[in-house]
Amino acid sequence: MAAYHACWDLNYYSLITAGIGEDPVWISAQRGILTAFLLLAGAGLTLGHADGINWRSFWRREAVLVGAATSQVQAALTIASLTRQRATFVDDMLPALLGYAADISRAAGIA
Repeated sequence: MAAYHACWDLNYYSLITAGIGEDPVWISAQRGILTAFLLLAGAGLTLGHADGINWRSFWRREAVLVGAATSQVQAALTIASLTRQRATFVDDMLPALLGYAADISRAAGIA
């Protein structure tokens, strides 16, 4: 997955021409990565909540993730407005924000 995303970034910034999103090999890689992620996430949820969901812990983790994402959105929008560079939210900022939220939750010992 890391190699795919590195190639996607390089292709997005026109440093390479890889045909991501068009070439059947890349599309198969996308779908394979997505399938593996969903299967692993589902297995993790099943194993982690075999005795039932602890709603208090669930909502605590959710609150930390929402707080982290909110702070990152605010920071990204501030940076974008200060530098006056236009960036599309979905393509440029959202993946980075989700990564930051995951890092913060990992650092907090939640994920």
